[in-house]
Amino acid sequence: PEYVELNPADTGISGLEHKLNDAPLLASLGMIKSNNAGKVCLKCHSSCKTCRDKEATSCLSCFSGSLLFTASRDTYIKNTCKTLSQCPYGFREEVPGECATYCDSTCLTCTGPESNECTSCNLASLYPHYLSLPKPSDPSSSDNRCLAECPDKYYPDVNKACQPCHSNCLTCRGPSETDCLTCLDTSSTKYFYSLENRCLSSCPNNYVPDLSFNCLICKGFYKASTKECVIPDCASSEYFDETAIECRPCDERCLTCTGGNANNCKECKPPYLRSGDQCLLCSEMNGLKQSDSSDTLCVEVCGDGLKLGQYKCDDGNTLSGDGCSATCSVEAGYSCDFGSETSPDVCKENVAPTASMTVDAKETAVITFSEEMKSDSWVESDFGIAVQGPLSTYTYTVGVIDIKALTVTIPLEFQVSLRGTEKVVVTFVNIEKFVDKSDNRLATLTVVANLQPFDYLDSDLQVTIESMGQASQAALSSGFSMMFLLTIFAGLSLSPLWTLINTLQLLFYTMLINIDYPSNYKRFLTYYQLITLEFIPQPNFSGDTN
Repeated sequence: PEYVELNPADTGISGLEHKLNDAPLLASLGMIKSNNAGKVCLKCHSSCKTCRDKEATSCLSCFSGSLLFTASRDTYIKNTCKTLSQCPYGFREEVPGECATYCDSTCLTCTGPESNECTSCNLASLYPHYLSLPKPSDPSSSDNRCLAECPDKYYPDVNKACQPCHSNCLTCRGPSETDCLTCLDTSSTKYFYSLENRCLSSCPNNYVPDLSFNCLICKGFYKASTKECVIPDCASSEYFDETAIECRPCDERCLTCTGGNANNCKECKPPYLRSGDQCLLCSEMNGLKQSDSSDTLCVEVCGDGLKLGQYKCDDGNTLSGDGCSATCSVEAGYSCDFGSETSPDVCKENVAPTASMTVDAKETAVITFSEEMKSDSWVESDFGIAVQGPLSTYTYTVGVIDIKALTVTIPLEFQVSLRGTEKVVVTFVNIEKFVDKSDNRLATLTVVANLQPFDYLDSDLQVTIESMGQASQAALSSGFSMMFLLTIFAGLSLSPLWTLINTLQLLFYTMLINIDYPSNYKRFLTYYQLITLEFIPQPNFSGDTN
């Protein structure tokens, strides 16, 4: 039974009919010699019990445990054997051991072979949507189909089963009256309102239907009495009255307008001129006067504080030197702003202020500005102070800085000697704060000045000099007194005394020579000042006894 009997010529093997007695050859070809003379037996495919030829799709019967498919459907092919215990969906076992097609190709399972006898659909196929309807001829029975899409008045649920829409909807996305996508063409459900996905008998207020009966928002003016959407299309000399919803003429003074009154003009008819929203004659307008050359030409008044556009500035006067000249032009070094039809210009200088600095003999730095500054917000930390010179560092203290609008005084006290080659540098730290009365920022970022020579004596050296000077002064006073007494009472000559006095005077007066002596030397010589004898009263030769 596992072989099929064929004529040698039907096998396609050339000359096989001459080799029927060659058993090894037949065996190598999967054949055996038939009991019928002149024929061979070809072995069936391994899945077939009996067959028409050796292909798997030529089975006539199957082995136990397999089922023979007598029709093709889905992945199953006619005349093949499959190892199955029961027929799959779409087939049924009408003859034992054979699966015959039963359901329509659109059904997954069914109660009969017709397309309206489906019981489920293949969700992955071209017909996933299951629709169950009563049969028109027999409402007690159902017409159950698998469709590519749900028909009108139905929508697919999560299981792709077609469910009925609301009665107002032609197509929908759910069962509610607010799930409509399109509407039934009836008097009560004709108009589709997309804002709520509803089908209405008419569009709501401010909405009008298009040619497809979709309710669209009115982009013009909605006329409720007629349910019309009016788009304004007025002439240039008209305006659209939103209350009456119609075009009406402008005022006689207006060329174009936004309303019917004289103060609604956008453009004016000659000889009227626009002033705000009005069209007026020259005589009716502030800041204008009639031109001497034309009855219909207005010219602006200079100096009245109203700036209408003819002049570059108008600060309310005809004086020059304040930024706006007598002819209402902006003067050099000034800018004028804020002038309008109702207010005058405010003019201010555009020249940035500058600063310079000097240092006096007391090492006090004075910064002078070219004009008054807004100094109210300045603090001492706004001034960065540094000393430059041959030394790597300079020890000094800064006294209380005196800040005024025109000057800033910075006292400096050094704890080191200065040669006169040093410079003090002051930097304006927060430069944005340094502005003049017109808010022009200071142009100078730093100022520099030379320091005066200065000899510094520390406290220990001052004590030593003072002690030596006082001792020398005391010894000198005692020596003079003793020599003077010896001269008086012992009769000695005064020449040694005068010689000593002359010598010490010469020593003291060396300070008058233009030589830069050490400060400790000059300080010591001050204790010899009594040698000048300035303490001796001078005779009065004028006769004045007072």
